[in-house]
Amino acid sequence: PVPENGLLGVGVEVPLIRGMFTDENRQALRAYKIKRDWQVVLNDSSYNQIFYSAIYDYVLWSVANQNIEVAHDLILIREQRYENVVKQYRGGFSSPLDTLDAFSQLQAAERSLLEAETKALKAKYQAANHIWNDLLNDKIETLSPEGIDNVIEYLNRLTSRDFDLNNHNFITSYQFNIKSLQTERALWREMMKPALDISLMSLSGPVTDFETINSFSTSNYLVGFNVEIPLNIRKAHGKVRALSLKMENMELKRQLKAREVMNKWLTVIATTNLQQEQYEVMSANASNLVRIRDLEEQRFNLGESSLFKLNSREDKMFEAQAKRLKSAEQYAQVQLNQLLYLQVLTPERLRSN
Repeated sequence: PVPENGLLGVGVEVPLIRGMFTDENRQALRAYKIKRDWQVVLNDSSYNQIFYSAIYDYVLWSVANQNIEVAHDLILIREQRYENVVKQYRGGFSSPLDTLDAFSQLQAAERSLLEAETKALKAKYQAANHIWNDLLNDKIETLSPEGIDNVIEYLNRLTSRDFDLNNHNFITSYQFNIKSLQTERALWREMMKPALDISLMSLSGPVTDFETINSFSTSNYLVGFNVEIPLNIRKAHGKVRALSLKMENMELKRQLKAREVMNKWLTVIATTNLQQEQYEVMSANASNLVRIRDLEEQRFNLGESSLFKLNSREDKMFEAQAKRLKSAEQYAQVQLNQLLYLQVLTPERLRSN
């Protein structure tokens, strides 16, 4: 007979078919892990964009300071030239037109210096917009505008990595979406199965005091079975079919995006190689024009050349140096575009280089 106060049952219930491998709670946990891993990828992508902007602004600042050095060198040459021409004029070896021409060239050099300093100031304030952490220094005032060649060498070390298409964030976004659809489809498939739950409980009298707790017996068991067969599974079947179609569509988009990313990567590589060749040609041309200018100055000192021709050589020399710096800036930019696809602009990877 059942006691007046009822019975106390303690036991377990285990699903054998539906819910044995997955249920709503486990599906929610898997979805959370997928979103967590995807957030890590998004953080790396954000790091890449931030460091791209910071390094590119630093490149512009470096180039602007190099242009100031070029303008300073030009002024030193033009000042010395002007003093020599004035001495020659006073000695009767030069015409007033030569002194006026030398003074005009000096003024043009001073104007170029002012323009270079203005651009460098703007570039510095632009670079100061970024928060420079311990990867470089604490603030922009403590940074040194190194030569652009050092910056390019640093970027070369970063770009010496293999391109992993499967781990690219443009591709992993589709992979995470496919995984999320797979977990949801697995849940709906589980809901289509019949339910068979088995329960095992130990029975005892009602717990009214400590004596009844001590009299708890494990010799009385209650075994139960719960069977549930779904009669209408059209909704679940439709959900499974719809999710399967979404997965097929997502996989097709992933393949198309992978082809697009690979073609874009090949374009970036080709552009980087061409820009590197252009930078090397510009550097060699600038060095050759320096030698030509030095030889032309020797001829001028010997009286075998004119001031106009020497000024023309110097203009070409400094124009070539300016073009070399512009080419270096473009080369650094395409290197940064390559780094965006390599996904290496993260704090850990930057510190390792």
